[in-house]
Amino acid sequence: MTPRQNLYDWIGEVYKGGEIKISGNPYFEHLIFVAEFAKDAVGFGYEIGLCHDLLEDTNMDQDTLQRRLIELGFKAADCSYIASVVHELSAVYSKTAFSQLSKKERHKLEDQRLAVCSAAAQTVKYGDLIYNAHWTADYELKKLKSYLRRKLQLLRKLNKGDGQLQERAIRELEKLYVSKTL
Repeated sequence: MTPRQNLYDWIGEVYKGGEIKISGNPYFEHLIFVAEFAKDAVGFGYEIGLCHDLLEDTNMDQDTLQRRLIELGFKAADCSYIASVVHELSAVYSKTAFSQLSKKERHKLEDQRLAVCSAAAQTVKYGDLIYNAHWTADYELKKLKSYLRRKLQLLRKLNKGDGQLQERAIRELEKLYVSKTL
């Protein structure tokens, strides 16, 4: 098997039984969407997309991920790159780490952090935002208007990534805003 297939199988096992709140959809579907979104736009975009939430959702750190990728058959330099971008995509300003801050303050700081991330991280984030916006439209309609406003502002700040995919993300969120909130 290829390293990519090994990674797919491993991530599938890590998230086996994991569901997205409210919808009950397998969490793995979210990871596949983001992976497919980024696969042709970013080097190792598929792999980064599969792993993009791993450091937040498990006790794994960047070094452990890098070692695991080597075990799965990736070259060391590629593992370093993949793990580094996944680390960039991992939230820093979490409720656990910054409980003294309000949710609004944490969101602001996290958005500022993402705005200076690499082009690769921002490109993968576009796919994450599209998936999450559609999920919010389907399952949390009451929160949709404020969510979309906030995420559209963020998307406009994430201007280092693939320009076509950024525009696609902006169009999709704007379309949701018009069709679901007006």
